[in-house]
Amino acid sequence: MADYKTIDGVKYDKSLIEAAEKAIEGVGDGRISFDDAKTIWADAMEDGKITRVEDRTLKYILENYNVTDKAKAYIEDKVFKTIGGVQYDLSLLGAADKLTSGQGDGRISYDDAGVIWGLADADGIITDVEARTIRYIVENYNATDKAKNWLLEQLDK
Repeated sequence: MADYKTIDGVKYDKSLIEAAEKAIEGVGDGRISFDDAKTIWADAMEDGKITRVEDRTLKYILENYNVTDKAKAYIEDKVFKTIGGVQYDLSLLGAADKLTSGQGDGRISYDDAGVIWGLADADGIITDVEARTIRYIVENYNATDKAKNWLLEQLDK
């Protein structure tokens, strides 16, 4: 079971925060290097998947630590998807892809919209990237009108 570190009321993965702290201490220029980023990513992938807390923590590290350009690109490629030069949340897009394939009629239903929102709002905070991704899903994925309207209403709250 993962240990957590709470920062400003938000839960993060303690081992990933500690790895980032260790990377900027001592030897080097105080930045997270490409090799450090690979180590942090390997730690996050230790159990073969990225949890929502680990995903949030990786994004927190990108936003709050001094990271080399190469290291930043490496981690961003793992947590964001760039479409038309705009970054979107990779895990939310993956959920939308999964919900529109396989069973059902290929549309995001009202219940599916709740799943997407639950992933985005798991920590009680909707980031700009998450909001942009939800809008992208509403505009570009096949979804029921009820699902689209509900997601947009949640963003407007």
